[in-house]
Amino acid sequence: MIIPKLHYISQGNTPVAHLENIQKACASGAELVQLRLKNVSEKNILKLATEAREITSYFQTRLIISAVSYTHLTLPTTPYV
Repeated sequence: MIIPKLHYISQGNTPVAHLENIQKACASGAELVQLRLKNVSEKNILKLATEAREITSYFQTRLIISAVSYTHLTLPTTPYV
């Protein structure tokens, strides 16, 4: 996979800020978003990843989830055409 020119790595002081910034990036035309979380519980990572996926799906943006120490977590995926 080639990394698109316009991509966004999530940031924010709170999980809600991450989601708000992902929404803004997608609305601005980001083609790829990386949800990058640190120091978040496994339960919250799954919740945030699911919410981030809802946002990125709406904008047809690819999502990469990066959560150190939780590589065993997976979400259902929808193939891109």
